[in-house]
Amino acid sequence: TLGSLVTTNASATAISINAIAGGVIDAGDTDTDIVANSGTVTIDAATGVGSTGNIDTQINTLDLDNTTSGNVDINETDDLNINELDQDAAAGTVEVRAQGTITVVAGQNGVTGTDGSVFLWTAFPAASIVVNDVITTAGGNINIEPDDHVIFSADGDVTSGGGNVRVQADATFIPDGVGHITMADGAIINAGSGTVDMDANENVTLGSVVTTNATASAVSITSSAAGVIDGGDTDTDIVANSGTVTIDAATGVGSAGNIDTQINTLDLDNTTSGNVDINETDDLNINQLDQDAAAGTVNVDAVGTITVVDGQTGVSAVNGQVELDATGINSNIAVNDSVVTAAGNINVLADNDVTFDATSDITSTSGNVVVTADTDGAADGGGSDQGALTMADGAVINAGSGTIDMDANEDVSVSIVSTSNTVDVTSAVGAIVDNTAAEAANVTGSTLDLDAVTGIGSGATLDGAGDLDINGTLLSAVNATSGNINVNEVDSIALDNITNTGRPVIIDAGAAITDGNGADTINILASTAELRAGTGIGVGVAGDAGDIDSTVTGDLAAQTDTGNINLHNVGGLTIGALGTIAGVEILDTADNNNGEDITVRAASPLTINSPV
Repeated sequence: TLGSLVTTNASATAISINAIAGGVIDAGDTDTDIVANSGTVTIDAATGVGSTGNIDTQINTLDLDNTTSGNVDINETDDLNINELDQDAAAGTVEVRAQGTITVVAGQNGVTGTDGSVFLWTAFPAASIVVNDVITTAGGNINIEPDDHVIFSADGDVTSGGGNVRVQADATFIPDGVGHITMADGAIINAGSGTVDMDANENVTLGSVVTTNATASAVSITSSAAGVIDGGDTDTDIVANSGTVTIDAATGVGSAGNIDTQINTLDLDNTTSGNVDINETDDLNINQLDQDAAAGTVNVDAVGTITVVDGQTGVSAVNGQVELDATGINSNIAVNDSVVTAAGNINVLADNDVTFDATSDITSTSGNVVVTADTDGAADGGGSDQGALTMADGAVINAGSGTIDMDANEDVSVSIVSTSNTVDVTSAVGAIVDNTAAEAANVTGSTLDLDAVTGIGSGATLDGAGDLDINGTLLSAVNATSGNINVNEVDSIALDNITNTGRPVIIDAGAAITDGNGADTINILASTAELRAGTGIGVGVAGDAGDIDSTVTGDLAAQTDTGNINLHNVGGLTIGALGTIAGVEILDTADNNNGEDITVRAASPLTINSPV
C-alpha cells in the first residue's frame, strides 16, 4: 500500500514494486504515489494495481505485470512511456490516463489484456497517444482517446479477439479542434468480430482496419473537418467482408490516392471539398454515397459486382463526375436506387451486365451519361462474350441537357431514357428492346443514333407492343443481321440513315416523317417499308429535295392523315399491303380537301399491287 515513493534515479531500475500474491494499493491522495521523473518503474502484482483506487504517478517509463485478478488503474500527471503493461487477470481491466502524451514504446512488449477492457486516454491540451508497439486484448474492448493526436507506427498494431475498438482524437470534454489519427503504412487495427470506430477532427490516415463484424456498425470512420487518407499499400485499408462501413468526411475520401477496401456495404458522406475514390477488391453494396463537395468527383472501382442498394439513398454528387466501374471479368452493376448529379457526368461501366430495377434512376441536369455493359469486350468466366444492359419497366435515365451513350454486347432493354441532347444506343450482338408495358417514349432526345444486330424494336406491324417508342428530332437506326426495325415516334421525326438490309422497316410518327440527310441520300434501306404519319411523309412533290429516299427491294406501304407523301426509291418498287397499311394513301380524316399530293418515284418497274 503506497503513500509516496520518490526518486530522481534515471535507470531502468529506478523503482521496483513486487506484490507476489497481492496487489498494489493507493493509501490516499496527500502525495503522488510514485515519483520517478527520469527512471523506469517496474510493478509486479497478482491482484491488481490501483484496483480500488488509481495509482497516481509522475514517472518516465512504466513496466507493469498483473497476473491473477483485479484491475490496473494508473493516473499519470504528465508524459508516460509504457514499455510493458501486461494484464493477465481474466476479466481485469486496464485504464491509463495522463495529462501528457502516452507513448507505447517500440521494441518492447506493448499493452496486453484478456477479456477486460483497455483504455488509454489523455486529458490535457497537446497531449497525444503514440502507439509504437502492440495493444492487444483476447476479447476486451480497446479505447484510445487522447486530447490531441493518435499516431500508430508500422509496428503499432491494435488487436482484439472480439472486443470493440474505439480510436478518438481530440477526445476531451472541451475539444480544441486539433486531433488527427495517423496510421503508418503497415499498421493494423484488427477488432476480430468487434466493431471499429475512428473519430478525428483532422485527417484520418489509414494503414489497415480489419473486422469480421457483420452489423451495420462494423466500421465507422469520421473526420469532421478533414479527410480520410490512404496511408500506403502494404495492406488493404479497410477489411469488413460481412459488415457495413460508414465514412463521414469533409475534405475527401481517398482524394489523393484511393481507399482500398474489402467490405460488404458502404455508407459514405463527404461534405465540403475533395474527391471520393474507393477501390473494392470484390463485391460492393452501396447504401449511400453522398458527395456534397461542389466540384468533388466520385470514383468507385470494384473487382466484383457493384450494387446500389434498393430503398436506401443511392449515389449523389453536385458538379463532379460520378463513375461506377465493375472491372472483374464476371462483374455486374445493379442500379437499384438513384445515381444523381446536379451537373456532373455519370459513367456506369461493367465488364458484364448492367441492370436497373423498376425504382432506379440516373439523373443529371447537364452532365453526360454513359452506361456500358461488357466494357472489357472479353469472354466471361464461362467463355462467352457477355454483357447485357437491362432497364426494368419504370427505370429512368435522364441526362437533362447532357448526352446519353448506352452500349452493350448483348441486348439493350430500354425503359425510359431522356435528354434534350443526343442519345446513342448500341448492342454489339443483340437487339434494342422496348422493356415497358406502356406506349410512352422509351428514348427521348434531339438526335437518336440506334445500332443493333438482331433488331431495333420488334414485331412486323404498326401498333405492336414491341415497337421502340421514341421522341426525337433526327433518327439513325442501323440493324445488321436479323430482326426488324420497328419504331414509333411521338410526333415528327427526320430520317437520317435507317438501314435493315434484307429485312423490314416499320416507322410510325404522330406528326411528320421528313428527310433528315439532304437531297438524294438514302434514308431507308430495307426489304419492305411500312410508313405511317400524321402530317406528311416527305415534303414537296416530285423532284423536290424533301422526298424520302429509299432502297426498298420489296413492298412499300405508306399512309398519312394530312400533308403530302413524297417518296423516291432507288431501283424497282412494289406498292403493296403490309401489316396495317395497304398501298399509299392520304386519309384526310378531317375532310379538309387541302389538295395534298402523292408522289412516288422509282426506277422501272414500279408495280402497284395495292391502291394509291
